[in-house]
Amino acid sequence: MPPKRQARPVDPSLLPAGSFDHLQPDQIQQDSGKYLQPATHYQQTFESGTQSNLHPSYGQDQQYQTSNISPYSTPNVGHDEGAYQTGTFTQPATSAAASATASIYPPQSGSDQALYTQPIPAEHIQQPSHSTGIPYKGPKINPAFVPSPVTVRQVDQNLWKQDDGVFVSGSGMAMPPLSTTDVRVVDHGNSTPAHLRLTTYSIPATSDLAQTSHVPLGLIVQPFARLAPGEYPVPLATFGNKGPGRCRVCRAYINVWCRWIQNGEKWVCNLCEGVNEVYQEDYCRLDGMGHREDIQDHPELLHGTVDLEVPSEYYFPNLPPTSETDLNAIHSSKHSKKPDLTTTAQPNQQSQSSTESYGANTWSSTLPESIRPDFGKAPTGLLANLTLGDQDAKELRQPRPLRYVFALDVSWNSGKCGLIKEWCEGLREILYSKAKDGEDEGEGEVRLEEGCRVGIMTFDESIHFYDFTETRETAQMHVVSDIDEMFMPISEESFFADPRKSRSQIETLLTNLPSLFAENNAPSAALGPAVQGCLLALRYTGGVLNIFQTALPSIGSGALKPRDEIKMQGTDKEKTLFVPQDIFWRNLAEECVDLGVGVNLFLFPNQAIDVATLGALPHTTGGDLFFLPKFDPVRGGGRMRAAMEQFVHRETGYNATLKIRCSTGLHVDQYFGSFLQRSLYDVEFASIDADKALAASIRHEGALDERKMAYIQVAVLYTSRAGKRLVRTLNIQVAITALIGNIYRFGDGEATVALLVKEAMGQTASRMLPQVREELNERCIKLLVAYRRHCALSSRPNDIVLPEAFRMLPLYILALQKTKALKGGVVVADVRVAYMQYLRTLSVASTMMYLYPQMFALHALSPEDGFAEEGSGRMKLPQMMRCGYPWMEAHGAYLLVNGEVAMLWLGAYVSPHLLNDLWGVDDLQDLDARMSSLPRLPTHLSTQVRNLLTHFSLLAGKELSVNIARQGIDGPELEFANMLVEDTNNQEMSYPDYLSFVHKGTQEQIRGNSTQEEGKGIMRAAGGLPAGVQAEQEALRLIFPPHLQYNTNELANSKTLAFCFSGATAGILGLESLTGIVWYLGTIGSLALMYAIIKCQGRPNLFFQKGWWDLLSIDQDGFLAFLLCWIGSYAVVHVYD
Repeated sequence: MPPKRQARPVDPSLLPAGSFDHLQPDQIQQDSGKYLQPATHYQQTFESGTQSNLHPSYGQDQQYQTSNISPYSTPNVGHDEGAYQTGTFTQPATSAAASATASIYPPQSGSDQALYTQPIPAEHIQQPSHSTGIPYKGPKINPAFVPSPVTVRQVDQNLWKQDDGVFVSGSGMAMPPLSTTDVRVVDHGNSTPAHLRLTTYSIPATSDLAQTSHVPLGLIVQPFARLAPGEYPVPLATFGNKGPGRCRVCRAYINVWCRWIQNGEKWVCNLCEGVNEVYQEDYCRLDGMGHREDIQDHPELLHGTVDLEVPSEYYFPNLPPTSETDLNAIHSSKHSKKPDLTTTAQPNQQSQSSTESYGANTWSSTLPESIRPDFGKAPTGLLANLTLGDQDAKELRQPRPLRYVFALDVSWNSGKCGLIKEWCEGLREILYSKAKDGEDEGEGEVRLEEGCRVGIMTFDESIHFYDFTETRETAQMHVVSDIDEMFMPISEESFFADPRKSRSQIETLLTNLPSLFAENNAPSAALGPAVQGCLLALRYTGGVLNIFQTALPSIGSGALKPRDEIKMQGTDKEKTLFVPQDIFWRNLAEECVDLGVGVNLFLFPNQAIDVATLGALPHTTGGDLFFLPKFDPVRGGGRMRAAMEQFVHRETGYNATLKIRCSTGLHVDQYFGSFLQRSLYDVEFASIDADKALAASIRHEGALDERKMAYIQVAVLYTSRAGKRLVRTLNIQVAITALIGNIYRFGDGEATVALLVKEAMGQTASRMLPQVREELNERCIKLLVAYRRHCALSSRPNDIVLPEAFRMLPLYILALQKTKALKGGVVVADVRVAYMQYLRTLSVASTMMYLYPQMFALHALSPEDGFAEEGSGRMKLPQMMRCGYPWMEAHGAYLLVNGEVAMLWLGAYVSPHLLNDLWGVDDLQDLDARMSSLPRLPTHLSTQVRNLLTHFSLLAGKELSVNIARQGIDGPELEFANMLVEDTNNQEMSYPDYLSFVHKGTQEQIRGNSTQEEGKGIMRAAGGLPAGVQAEQEALRLIFPPHLQYNTNELANSKTLAFCFSGATAGILGLESLTGIVWYLGTIGSLALMYAIIKCQGRPNLFFQKGWWDLLSIDQDGFLAFLLCWIGSYAVVHVYD
């Protein structure tokens, strides 16, 4: 079964978008192209409270409740009330004009027709002068004619709309939709594309074939990816004390693709072909299809993604218990002062605690020796076959609900910037929901799951623990000033609070903290000792540590000094700025993994803070890095609270290990992402969440049999947030091919780009940035050269040939080089490293959104945009725009979303009505550009835009903050300009110029004239085309072979029919000899002229490789058809009359 997109002979990027057929004529405003009237003008055409089915059913036995949604309600992110779902496009009704040209399509990605491209506005604005890039000398391509991701995404959405927006992932040959397409996935054997995505769904049979294609072979794994509304949750399979079935040879878990033999007494592993016996108590007969009769009771035999409940043998190894003397000393309260929060005790008050009892707890590296785990005796590979024998049960960690620690820097810098107050408000919001109408303040629901615990710590030059013993009315502070001999002054049970039972203590503490530290003059914060103190609290359970830091740690363990960044930039030593400067932090991160403690690091610096060194904590443990320099509560407070909300309430597992197994003949070569890898086969995560994705490259160990299928299984052993020890397995079946064309045909360009992104981020620690960028250029060129050599031999030298699955590869490679992680020029090292870590963990969908943001014209919204569609309940999104100034207008207002932030650009001549409807002001100068969210105004436009922001916030998993950029006024306009990846900016070329540059590189490699040195330095040779080559002087063309083949076949069929009719006519008229030949030539000319005018709009070069020559050429089949019909009709009419 061919893939859904490939089954269509037409390139999806060229199908007409059309209009939405469900709209009523009286709902469409004639002047909706520009926002020139107040929103109240449109409010009369809508009714509030329209019914919309937010969860479309997959079958008749599935029933979902509908929701009453008011067009003026903007749901809060993270709540269940009235959440709008992702939008989709209704299949258009083809107009007469469109149907007239529907049988033939230009091989380029666009033409001058409105149905195929977005024409450049006549009054577009010029690119700002502060946007700089690399000029390109050589043949230029019209920007309107290059492949556009906007059209590709829209049309892919339209195509899947025809299939009811449902993708069934059961076939190994079924190509998934684009990651940005809104579909509902049914797991019918293969894991969903959100969980597991391959770079190609046709695995090459040999290593030589894979290397020849230059398509990187790998996969992107996101084990805890969020499910789309209406999708089934990941099922749970239970097995009792014996655990799940596993192959005795390769240790793979039993799954849907295993085969049953001997009437169900044995099963064959799909990965290694090993034969395994079935436990007697699990035996079941097989039906006529070779399946177990009780298959419906075994979700692991029905679905690709399954959670397997495991017995105690899979528990995480616990720490050896400390001595009784040390435990008594740690739990004793006489060694530290405990000022009540109602008193005026100073936070940096010196502790008089004695250290005699803590002699054994001296710091040799980062953790006290007495509590450092000895993993030398632990079994290697938690996903291996654990044989623990008569091991004491106390050596294994009993799974518990997740515990959170929030550690806040309360030094002078933190109080000055307003971080403490915002942090307290943010923590209160993520723990407790707001009280509903009629409820007293403090009666909101607890938002954490039952059993989860919360610990709070503050630190400056000393460490402050808070005691939440339930018998106390208020929390009590314990100060540890001897940061060189860190200990925990209270027990773990007193440190961790139940947010339900200790609610009054927690809220009182959060209320008093800002005033308690208002006069704190401590200049430094001991981050290293603070992390060590948190590890003491979590050493027996594991959990998630959230740290908030404002300055470079300069005291205590792991104290750092500023780097001499200026002297290193642009030199070979620059790459040292991207790795930790102190081994202490790397060791500390590894010990966090040993203890099962994931770290989320929030940084709010005013100066350099050495993100590369401190970032080792989240990078190694699988956590997140949140970097927001020069913190301002008005601009950054909402963004910080949104990140806290995201990190706490997303699905999270901890104490995790991941391993990927492949069919015999394949193996994992490298892993890319944020984790700790201590073996060649598996990686460890202290915590792993719904936003984390990693990549793995695959290599051949031997030849594969193309008559069989290839299989990949990903297994993640983890403890869930609710406290269950589980193994999540992801399984996929794909085809094997010996044809190089199938590798491209069934390729996934988005997964390939995501793999290249993660590989590039991994190279930054060992290679200079220009080398990384050149490597990306060369890999893009080599892929296109290989495709051209092996799949498009008939193309002309000046044709730009792009495989359909990888037609957007050049644009995404260019966009990657324009990111802050890789761009040229001077970029602060902290900023580079923050974005390197951000890109390392992005999913495929998030990567695509970040590289090419979605942009909409708010001044051109239709009245229906931003609301749920009738019937489907999906958000109706506006028409997307290409990211470039040539498509913008000075009187416009544009919303740009990249998954990290939302930018609102306002032109200098924007309508006052629009400003009034969105912010309640009439002048740009009266607008407060520091606002990070839109006010809730009772206008139609305000509701539309807030609904759009809510929609994209749901997709991102967090509430997106809004940055306002007024043309020629605000600094964020430069940030907005840099996100327009099709323009010349970020020290790089524009998209059309880069496509020309890539074409030049392909020509040089095909001719074989470029030396190895020229190949490595091809980016520096972008100055023009070699002289004397006439083909280089012709206009460049973009050729898509599927389009070309389709158009050629259509022309051949038309010629055959025309020549049959023409020959019959010639015979009936009695034409003989020379007059018949002239009639034949006239038929060719007439048909060519009709095709050129009607089908090709006067430009046959856009539709056929040789243009007019293809239209006027004489083919053998057509001439024979004419001759036979001529002779036959002549004989019937004139000879046998």
